[in-house]
Amino acid sequence: MNFAYLLFGFHGRINRSQYWLGNVLAGVGGIALVYAVGYGFGALKATLALSWLSLPFILIAMTWSGFALQVKRFHDRGRSGFWVLAPLAPMSMIVGAILVGISEHVKPAQMLPELTLWFGILGLINLWFLIDLGMLGSAEGPNKYGDPPGAPRIPSPQHPAEPSRALRGAEEALARAIAQQAQSPTARATPAPPPPHAPASFGRRAAR
Repeated sequence: MNFAYLLFGFHGRINRSQYWLGNVLAGVGGIALVYAVGYGFGALKATLALSWLSLPFILIAMTWSGFALQVKRFHDRGRSGFWVLAPLAPMSMIVGAILVGISEHVKPAQMLPELTLWFGILGLINLWFLIDLGMLGSAEGPNKYGDPPGAPRIPSPQHPAEPSRALRGAEEALARAIAQQAQSPTARATPAPPPPHAPASFGRRAAR
């Protein structure tokens, strides 16, 4: 399996097991990198700032991987990968409500009803993602995003398998040879002249 494609590619389809494997790899790998960077660079005071600067890149890589896995899984379910953007709507409303409340000096208790609504919508979207992407099977047969994951490519009657290049070349050479043979003058069958007829003997026998 190509793990780079699994974690960072946005084309094609993956099944449930590949989806969960990718999430485990991204999560464990991200945590391991954060720990390695924090422990390795943090041990040296001179490079402590470098450890903090590297953390955003690790988080970006993990976020990218999460989107890539979800997009390919949506493809496997027969839907557009743009559905991964669905949680951004309630998240933007939550951030907007908090920023407006801070700017207008609104008490947290007054913002709670609106925030509760958008957090509830976000929770329903995440639950849908969990069931649809993590629990339901692949859409049957090939779709516009590719063949089912792990399925051998079987040519359909509408799209038969293309003959190999060597076979096509042999067929073309045979066709040219037949055409040249048909156009050759020596290949034309010349009708044999009719046998000469002896003149009529009018009843006399031929001399022996």
